[in-house]
Amino acid sequence: MKKLILLLPVLMAMFLAGCLKDDSTVGTIILLGTESDVKPIEDMEMDTLLAFMSNATAMDSIGALDLPKGNMPPDIQGEYIFCPIELCADNGYGVPKNDTIFFRFGGDQDSIFVTEDVQLHSGDSLFIGNDTLVLHADTTIQITNVEYYYPEGQHNMTVSCDFKGDVLEKGGVYETKHQSEVYIMGSGNDFTAYFTIDYDCESSGESFKLKRGYIITGKVASSGIEHAVIACVNISVESGSDQGLATIPEKDWIFVYRVKNANNKYGTAERHQWYQN
Repeated sequence: MKKLILLLPVLMAMFLAGCLKDDSTVGTIILLGTESDVKPIEDMEMDTLLAFMSNATAMDSIGALDLPKGNMPPDIQGEYIFCPIELCADNGYGVPKNDTIFFRFGGDQDSIFVTEDVQLHSGDSLFIGNDTLVLHADTTIQITNVEYYYPEGQHNMTVSCDFKGDVLEKGGVYETKHQSEVYIMGSGNDFTAYFTIDYDCESSGESFKLKRGYIITGKVASSGIEHAVIACVNISVESGSDQGLATIPEKDWIFVYRVKNANNKYGTAERHQWYQN
């Protein structure tokens, strides 16, 4: 029995070694499973955007952005309104067509009722409607609370995202796009979320397909996302015509947005319910 007890630490170490993976690219150890499916931001076809954001000259007066990294990002679940949009850096291709971007991490918020036992003591007052009851003995009552959660919630470094307001699609509308593969990195309250969206667009009667890559970064707070930034790049543009039109966007166009405020600093993307099924 003593020999078995002494062997337990060795067996546990062997088990953990079989469940962990050494990721030589970042010099850390990560768990296999869902986390092993996370794509590094360098594999998202956004090299042009990453180089632009790290270039202080290209980023003009706001300076280079150091994206938060790490494999323990904060909880970013919730609905946000990024408004009013201000273009704070770009590579020369215009201004936003819309003044608001809407995004939501974690799916449609739901709720459940949870019961809780509360211990009351002699002398405590219990309010029932307009009546007040003073207890003469210790007692336990059961109350019901409402707890909110996200059915498509965040799994550490992955989350779903609903996104709307950046690209005008066919019919002249801003469609809500649901992305199930959004990756997150960061630590503490600082995070970087990154993903791509495929759009079906039209300009002057000519259809084209646009694939755009996005980076959303900032600091999670009770009010929303402070120091909020949305950066995007056209990864590819496929037109139905060989000639194309001047109004059709091109590959590698870059836009970096912030929430405008009076101090010309980064504003807050506020928590606000906007999505309706």
